[in-house]
Amino acid sequence: MGFAPLGSMPVTRRAPYVALALWPGDRENPHFDKSPDDLVSFADAKLEHSKEVHGKLWDASAKGSREMLKDPFDDVVWMRRVTFCLPAAAVARGLPDLMA
Repeated sequence: MGFAPLGSMPVTRRAPYVALALWPGDRENPHFDKSPDDLVSFADAKLEHSKEVHGKLWDASAKGSREMLKDPFDDVVWMRRVTFCLPAAAVARGLPDLMA
């Protein structure tokens, strides 16, 4: 997952510095079963919470994310497949051969 101080980034991915975040582990969260068979995510990280606490934290996080992403609307399914959102002009300047 990418983070950056760019207005083109979804609000939930804006940060004071450019950064990459990785979860190098396996499925270690016994309360999370939503990852596709061939992928792991940050939600698969091991937690020491009970199933009840995990559910409450998950619901609160999901609600907060929906609130932040609704104006302007950001597609959360699409965001899971994208690491960085860069302005087209910046990409065109930096990668002219790929933009042709």
